Amino acid sequence: MKKLKLICILFILIILSASAQNRNELQINYHYYSNKLIVLLAFAENTNSDSLKLNIFYKLPVNNYLLKQISEGNFQAIATITITLSDSEGVVRFHRLFNDTILSSKSKFLPNEFVFKEGYNSFIVPNQRYQLEARVNDLNSKKSEKVSLNYIPLDSINKSSASILPLSKIKDNRYMPSYLFGNFNYNSQPKLLLINLLSKVDYSNLRYKITKINSEDEYNLDFKEINGKVEKIKSEEIHIKSNYIEINFNPKISKGEEEFSQNLYFIEFPTNPFVPGSYQLELISGERVVWSNKFKVIWDEQPIILSNLNVALKVSEIFLNVDEIEAVRSANRKNQFKALFEVWKKLDKTTIEDNYPEAMIEFYRRADYAYFAFSTFAERNGALTDKGKVYILNGPPDRIDEVFKMKKLNEIWTYTNLIKEYTFESIESGVFKLVKIKE
Repeated sequence: MKKLKLICILFILIILSASAQNRNELQINYHYYSNKLIVLLAFAENTNSDSLKLNIFYKLPVNNYLLKQISEGNFQAIATITITLSDSEGVVRFHRLFNDTILSSKSKFLPNEFVFKEGYNSFIVPNQRYQLEARVNDLNSKKSEKVSLNYIPLDSINKSSASILPLSKIKDNRYMPSYLFGNFNYNSQPKLLLINLLSKVDYSNLRYKITKINSEDEYNLDFKEINGKVEKIKSEEIHIKSNYIEINFNPKISKGEEEFSQNLYFIEFPTNPFVPGSYQLELISGERVVWSNKFKVIWDEQPIILSNLNVALKVSEIFLNVDEIEAVRSANRKNQFKALFEVWKKLDKTTIEDNYPEAMIEFYRRADYAYFAFSTFAERNGALTDKGKVYILNGPPDRIDEVFKMKKLNEIWTYTNLIKEYTFESIESGVFKLVKIKE
């Protein structure tokens, strides 16, 4: 009987130990793009009263495809994409199939290294409301994914409809579409929202209001309501390329003094005003809300390490002081991420004009890489190894040299701009210890 009790106690201890270990390990499939074969965005343009031009922007997460070698150093996957449009009664009104070839110099990637193949296609379709469905197949692995979206959101107030195109500015007049199903992605780039009101009403004085919707499932970071003027734009000033939009504001039209072939409007944000979460957008004419829609700001490239605050805080000790770490740990569980965000915002002066703490994000991106790249049998979290800590604080070295000293392998990391050299000595297979810093 005593022996049986002892076995039960040992079994419970093993389970508790495994559970504690899991709390301190990353769930690799937590990343936004994990297990996705496609993300896409659709934007409708009026061509005439009977037809629409449907622009489909998409990107394929290369990591999730089975890449087969076609020659030395070259790998390939083929995605088959099917676009289907159904009417309100579920009757299929449009169906197209096309292929996209993915080429890569690598067959495998670290879990935090996401690479994408971007694509674009357009179709002319009858002017009516549709449900869009896209199905993508990986021909090598036979994996398949189906996604749906209403590319013309229907307003709950007065049943008017619109098509929206969220964009991030990449150059003076070039904008990258946010492929996230009609939502903005969270990054440091200025934002622009292109709106095609699919109605005959021409609004000359249109304002907007954006408010944040708090949710139990989101971080609920602080955001102040923003208001402003909605500008009007000529369709001739917009040129859709294969992987970006070119908008030439020449001149910028704001008072609706000219006639337009379609009701195209835009809202411009010179900096990123958003934090991750859900929002309500309202377009207002006079005192009346003429159109409203919900959208999200998705942190699609959130460092994986931030999905586990236990791991993130342990790594944060490399840089943050005791008081800063305690400020996060002392917050209740729901608000710990918000507390961590606020700590970094105070340290990063670039966040005064926008809500994107670049120093914080770069730190945890490096921590992601270190976690996986410098992991050893003895230390699963590579960010806590000597190599990992140096990488996180300084970034990738400009040069790595390998030399043997006293029959031991040494790695010398050289940082040219910092005028520093770090020497790591191999103490066992795959395990390196920092033994010298030369300045």
